[in-house]
Amino acid sequence: MSSHRSRRMLLALAATLCCAIVGVGLGMLVKPILAKEGPERNGATALSERQETQPAAAPAPPTPRFQYAVKFICGRGDGKVVAQGSYFTAINVHNPSGDAVGFSKKFAVALPEEKAGPVTKFFEARLGADEALEIDNEDIFRHTQSRPGFLKGFVVIETKVELDVVAVYTAAGANGQVETLHTERVPPRRQSTAGSGPPTRP
Repeated sequence: MSSHRSRRMLLALAATLCCAIVGVGLGMLVKPILAKEGPERNGATALSERQETQPAAAPAPPTPRFQYAVKFICGRGDGKVVAQGSYFTAINVHNPSGDAVGFSKKFAVALPEEKAGPVTKFFEARLGADEALEIDNEDIFRHTQSRPGFLKGFVVIETKVELDVVAVYTAAGANGQVETLHTERVPPRRQSTAGSGPPTRP
């Protein structure tokens, strides 16, 4: 009877030892795996936190553009809107930079009696370093597709760099001789491609 009890006690002890050995073995296998995954998880978490806390890159500033609105008055006045006489406009555009510059120009016609006239498309032009060109009566009539007569309005010039824009106005009386001459240097408006706010003069 005591032998049978001793045998059961030995079997229980053996079972306990087997469970302990298996538990220790599993712990030794799992611990390196968790230790390996831990830094990876911690590193991923830290990277995610850095990405979330890192400030967003500032957007690139908008490219400035310069606009010149140059008044023109061309042709022979009949005395109804302006004094009788022949009017001439010569707009001189100069590129003061050391590089070639492209720019655009369009023509907006102003009609009497507070009426808006047609506006042309943009026409492209280009000037080399220190070059200049002129826009005169014939150019204005041609681009606006108007018959020679009497015409008023604006030449609008747009460019990415500043230009020298000077308008020369002359008028002749009945004898065809020059009776008045006026020059005007046109300042640019600074515009933004983002379109935020009205254009401002520099």
